[in-house]
Amino acid sequence: MAAARSQPGAGLAMLAALVLMSVHVAGKAVRDTLFLSNFEVTSLPKMMIAASAASLLAAIGVSRLLSRVGPARAVPVAMVFSGLAFLGEWLWLRAAPQAGSVAVYLHLASISLVLFSGFWSVVNERFDPYTAKGVVARAGGFGALGGVLGGLVALGLAPRIGVETLLPGFAVLHLACGGVVFALGGPSRPARAAAAEPDAPGPSGLGAVLSSSLLVKMSGLIILVQATEQLIDYVFKASAASAYGDPASLVSFFAVFYTASNLLAFGLQTGLGPRALATIGLGGTLAVLPAAVAFASAGAALFQRIWSVSLARAANAVFAVSFFKAGFELLWTPVPAETKRPAKVYVDVAAGGLGDLAGAGLVLLLVAWIADLPGTMLLGVAAALSLASLYLVAQLHRGYVSQLAENLRSGAVTLSEADVHDATTAHTLADGRLTVDRAELLARIRELDQAGAAPRLAGAAAAVEGAAPAVSTAEALERISDLLSGEPERVREALRASAGVLELVSLVMPMLGRHALADDALTFLRQMAPRAVGHLGDVLLDPETEVVIRRRVPRALEAAPGPRAMESLVRGFEDEDFDVRLACARSAARVAEADSACRLPRQQVIRLVQRELEVSERKWEQQGRRRGQSAEEPTLLETADLARIDRSMELVFSLLALAYGVDVMASTLRALHSADPTLRGTALEYIQTTLPEKLRRQLVKRVPGGDTARVTQRRGEELAQALMQSSASLPRRGGGSSSS
Repeated sequence: MAAARSQPGAGLAMLAALVLMSVHVAGKAVRDTLFLSNFEVTSLPKMMIAASAASLLAAIGVSRLLSRVGPARAVPVAMVFSGLAFLGEWLWLRAAPQAGSVAVYLHLASISLVLFSGFWSVVNERFDPYTAKGVVARAGGFGALGGVLGGLVALGLAPRIGVETLLPGFAVLHLACGGVVFALGGPSRPARAAAAEPDAPGPSGLGAVLSSSLLVKMSGLIILVQATEQLIDYVFKASAASAYGDPASLVSFFAVFYTASNLLAFGLQTGLGPRALATIGLGGTLAVLPAAVAFASAGAALFQRIWSVSLARAANAVFAVSFFKAGFELLWTPVPAETKRPAKVYVDVAAGGLGDLAGAGLVLLLVAWIADLPGTMLLGVAAALSLASLYLVAQLHRGYVSQLAENLRSGAVTLSEADVHDATTAHTLADGRLTVDRAELLARIRELDQAGAAPRLAGAAAAVEGAAPAVSTAEALERISDLLSGEPERVREALRASAGVLELVSLVMPMLGRHALADDALTFLRQMAPRAVGHLGDVLLDPETEVVIRRRVPRALEAAPGPRAMESLVRGFEDEDFDVRLACARSAARVAEADSACRLPRQQVIRLVQRELEVSERKWEQQGRRRGQSAEEPTLLETADLARIDRSMELVFSLLALAYGVDVMASTLRALHSADPTLRGTALEYIQTTLPEKLRRQLVKRVPGGDTARVTQRRGEELAQALMQSSASLPRRGGGSSSS
């Protein structure tokens, strides 16, 4: 992820996050001080409900705007509007303090959150999923640093120049941030891309959310997290208002608290944030917030002191700004742009507003019901909601991986004319020709029969005769003679006439070593495979059998899907010959695709993949070279892929398909070798999310350019359209001869 810092636009993302969070934190100190200085603390739940309603309305309006013009245009305009609003509120406060404080509260509780949501939309559309993980982590760290700076500004300046005097400064910062986000979104994008944007509004934001189980769960998590925060925040502010009476003391307390919490968040995010995503994964990173809040809330309920309540509020603030925000933004990376644009504000802001509304409504209800509401009750409810959030995090992680897999399946590769290469060339194999004279053969049969040493041929002849009563013994022997003649037409005729005769399997097996007869022999053996699976497996695993034959036996074995065939193919993974292992992996993947019960345990697959990845670089390249074989019939690749994806990588992903599924591994393999950076990023993110860390590192080293993040300069609409087009135009897998 260190490469994320060098990506074009990453510095702008970090700067914008720093400015936005500094205004947000300082603004919260100003907002809370102004309101509690002009109203009683019992009015706070009503204000929280009003702010929730305002955020819902803002979410609806901004969602439509983002769907119509995109975040790269809408967010800078919204930031300019916010800056001008700060100036208006500053003037309003001087004329009507109570009304002005309400306006500031509504502004920072609604528009401010919309700006954050829109900013992260710009980041997610600018960078591919793999790069986004590093950029989001770094930008989150700078956001935490901005929170520290905002707290220091509120602490140092507010008592000296007046709380409301900070508002013009907020206006300047938001106006400047609008320019930064405009540059981040890419004002230099080609005019053709802008012209391609639809004039009509995109899908409904609410409809987009409800149509995706991932987005529904994300919304549910936000609702739970925000409701929990409201419960803790009320207890925290009520305790602060009781302990600090005058505005100067109150703003100093809030400034110190927000500064300290954001300083801690900055340390955690910069020191552990990227490492947490890489080690404990996305699900673990998201789970830190509800786990910490549940523990701290329970402790605060037990002690019920200003310091314990402050610790509970700090746990919420610290991990929300650091781990949770960085992790939650990554949940958006596999969501298509046409869905993300209208839905993101609904999830981030509207769902957050619903959570605020639920939390504030519960507080208001309890305050009306219980005159002297104990904070212990609210903290206990907050702990219970945090435990519910933990369960939802586990569900979300599975949904995130499924969404990545679906994206890879639906459009993993964008093919251009330059990507298509003709990989169909002459295929030359050793021709182990059996040249046995017919007359000599018949004489030899008679000699062996007289000596009592011809049980195999005599048994085969009897089988042929028994299979066709009209065929005499002499004709049966003649048919065997034809099979062993080495003359292609005679052999083919004999194979057609002997279909279904199990005893001939041993005679046909050597023909797999002959290029001219391999296809015909394979057709016969595939017909016999359900009855001869044991014999085929013995030949595959016999090191004394000619290797050319053993490389083709897996294609016959796969015609008898089931545990016995899969067992032989899996044992073939240990063969010393690379081509035998590759053939076994291809066939095993086809068997697993046809019967999911034949999939292998992930730990077994990981062990097999590690063996392949641990070979030397030289051996990896040598065994991975394509040989111009027209007869190759890979499981995961298209004909056009054969020239650009080496066989070593194909073997690794064929093995992975045995545990993770053929479709998704095929899509991932092709996406890793795509020229489209978004597809490559999605594939890298899927690998990092799905595979163990050690295996992922080994695998990424083998992918050309896999250890470097890439940035896409294409618009979200272009990428979505390209993905859909590629999904419709890609050919079906296969297309080679069966004699691989």
